Amino acid sequence: MAEAPHNQPGTATHVSANQWRTGLLKACVGAHVVRGVAEDIADACLALLTLDRDPLPAMLALLDDWKRPTTNTPPPQFKAIGDRQCCGSAIAVLAHGPSIIDLAQAGRTVDCEVDSGMLLLGLAQSRSHSQGVMFEILPEGGATWTDVATSISSNLSSVAPNGMSVRLKSTGERLKQDLTQLPQPSAEHWTRLQKLTEAILVPADSSNRADAGAGLTDND
Repeated sequence: MAEAPHNQPGTATHVSANQWRTGLLKACVGAHVVRGVAEDIADACLALLTLDRDPLPAMLALLDDWKRPTTNTPPPQFKAIGDRQCCGSAIAVLAHGPSIIDLAQAGRTVDCEVDSGMLLLGLAQSRSHSQGVMFEILPEGGATWTDVATSISSNLSSVAPNGMSVRLKSTGERLKQDLTQLPQPSAEHWTRLQKLTEAILVPADSSNRADAGAGLTDND
């Protein structure tokens, strides 16, 4: 995955942790990602940023291709095979990524294929900050289980596999998260993200004000 060094020429005006999270959250909501999943995705991106990985290029690619699931879209079906939970179809992280982490957190080994392996790692790593839950992953065809933070920080992160297994490693105290020195986005990528956040805005006309419960006169 492409990374943006802290002082790379052409970077956007300094983006704080709160701006990162708010921008990513609004972009997801504007793309009709379910609010709860959107919040998890924003936290996952922060977790990647704290390990010096810029998730924005991958996020923009996912959001550009995102199609809003319909009520007829079935959730992924995981089948138990021995002590493992396996899904026979590819999973969109923006739709069901947190579900994979929930299954693994319940003490099950989950075998899956996703459209963004890096973002799935971010979802797993964010739980170590929010709940003190540590996971480890095994790339498809790999032989060694590796903790998520090491996987993100290693060369694996540049070619994060879309096929992997995830399992619970341990539980304990929540890991502290240093949000003071985050990678900075390129000006181009940040501008694209801001354009996506505009999708959640509505015109300030009389109809929308009425729908929002705002009065149109002093007597309303």
